[in-house]
Amino acid sequence: MFTILIRYCFRVLLVGLYLTLTGLNVMAQQEHLYQFDLDIGYRWSAYFRGSQDLYRTQLDLGEGPKLFSANLLYAPPEGETGLFDRAQVKLDGWGGEPHNAGSLQLGRDGAYDFRFYYRNFHYFSSIPYFANPLFGAGNLQSQHRFDTSLRTTGFEMAILPGHRFSPFIAYHRSSQEGTRGTTLTADGDDFVMDSQLDIQSDDLSGGIQMLISRLSLRLEQGIRWYHDETSFFSGASPGNSDRIFFGRPIFLDQYAGQNNVDATIPYTNATVVFQVHDTLTLRGTASYSIADMRAQLFEVYSGNFFRLPPTSAFYGAADNQLRGDAKRPNLRLEFSGEWRPVRWFRLLERFYTHRFHTSGSIFNRLTLLNVDPLLDPLIGDRIDEAVVEQNFLGIDFDRQEFIGEVYLHPRFSIRAGHRLDRRELELDRALAWDRNVLLLGGTYSISARNRVSVEYEMGRTDRALFRLDPVDFDRLRIRGKFTPFETLELSGSIALFDHQNDIVAIDLDSENRGYSLQFTYTPLSRVSLTGEYARTRHAADILYVVPQDFSIDRFAYRERGDYGSLFISLVLLRNSQLNFGYSVWGNIGSFPVNYHQPYGRLEVPFEERVAGYIQWNYYDYNEKFLFLPQDYRSHLVIFGLRLGFGNM
Repeated sequence: MFTILIRYCFRVLLVGLYLTLTGLNVMAQQEHLYQFDLDIGYRWSAYFRGSQDLYRTQLDLGEGPKLFSANLLYAPPEGETGLFDRAQVKLDGWGGEPHNAGSLQLGRDGAYDFRFYYRNFHYFSSIPYFANPLFGAGNLQSQHRFDTSLRTTGFEMAILPGHRFSPFIAYHRSSQEGTRGTTLTADGDDFVMDSQLDIQSDDLSGGIQMLISRLSLRLEQGIRWYHDETSFFSGASPGNSDRIFFGRPIFLDQYAGQNNVDATIPYTNATVVFQVHDTLTLRGTASYSIADMRAQLFEVYSGNFFRLPPTSAFYGAADNQLRGDAKRPNLRLEFSGEWRPVRWFRLLERFYTHRFHTSGSIFNRLTLLNVDPLLDPLIGDRIDEAVVEQNFLGIDFDRQEFIGEVYLHPRFSIRAGHRLDRRELELDRALAWDRNVLLLGGTYSISARNRVSVEYEMGRTDRALFRLDPVDFDRLRIRGKFTPFETLELSGSIALFDHQNDIVAIDLDSENRGYSLQFTYTPLSRVSLTGEYARTRHAADILYVVPQDFSIDRFAYRERGDYGSLFISLVLLRNSQLNFGYSVWGNIGSFPVNYHQPYGRLEVPFEERVAGYIQWNYYDYNEKFLFLPQDYRSHLVIFGLRLGFGNM
């Protein structure tokens, strides 16, 4: 049956290919201009071992016939009038690939540009050890997993492109469906549950692009309609903890919930570029939206749960209803200017601000049933709680930066500047945070193909709003590119980043180091080599609160990684090409990992426009845990065909 299916798929591809080539031949005879490129093949997976979930999370490349890419460019004969004077159709990743896309572009010079697109992104994530308290006991079922598809379609159309006034319109629709696993936190324990995603979003926008002398202005007005109708469910579960509360276990019998969120979000975008003078250019962007959101959550569950003090009671079932409304204005502004009064001096100024506020009200009604109190006998068999809250959250961020650059020589320049970051957080009280950053740098161009640049930043502040905020930091980046001789090109970089947060109860200290070197060597016209080596080192220490007893402990993370790759390309007889290589990544420390990926590809041209190829990839991934190692190994082989026809 499998062999028959393979033969049928290839017959369909061959028939479609024949019809396409026949049509292209007819167009060529009628002096139509076209270019057609096609890459098709069949992928096999062999000798797979290890975790299928981990493999799908990272790669998710499957077997079967594939259309890796197809591209058709077409133009009617010169002088022919019609609806369009150019057209393009593109397809990528069809045949069960995790990501596939297609697009159609039509246009007529000076009249319109039209583009229709489709994209499908299949997202799978199921890492057994992630946030899984039962992993050490041998349970490899991830408690937080995704198996969803995000599909987007839409079109964009510009009228009179290139003219002084060019209106445009666009429509975009996205939908996300699939299953997601997560956890339910009930009184006394956490329980695994599933959800069925059902999310849609529609965007409709329009505007105008204006080109007036030295001024370029783009204005856009749009609106988004968002709807989320996700359902949650779970069967009987003993939970993640085996703790006994006053001689009784905590467990879940059944859970069902429904989430309903609707939002209407009008938005406005503007972009302007103004060439005030040959020496002065101003740029600005502005974006404003205000979301009007309405949310509802209904959930019922039963089992045995323990209500913490002051109630101190067991209960067997709950009914929870939550309704909320929120307004979320969101404003982003960015202005920049570049002034170069003389050839040897340049001044850059940039200001950015982001205002994000949320104000809303929540009504929450919780009903507990089958209540069994421990301390207060006056508590009845049922408890009703109703909470009405009004909340406000404001997050404001401002950044002001200026840099002066002096060209001491046409090949040598130095830079110096200052950046001020200011962040304000308003919840139950207002908090403010300022950081000053010194900016230094320089660039030396030895020649057109040899240069080195250095950048240094030093940031200082006396407080933090969040635990991972860098209070004091130093960052150094060095990058270089050298060509000792014509056949060898070298490039490399050094990146150092240190930051500290010595605030009491945080005491964060972190170091990052990164070094890399790449080369390209072409000793002969038919031989080329490329290689890379990179080393990274990361160390971090931070205090944290132990949730079991609320004591203070220190978390230390250490990581040292090495990456290397070498690839060789050989041009053989009759322009056949052989590519092969090997890449490896090893990491030791708190998260030890080994990853190996050898690769080989042979492409043989049958004639000028047709070539066949075979490609082999091997993936060997192994997280070096002392218990229950997470790994996978797989061989992937592709037999493919590449075609290219055209007269453009």
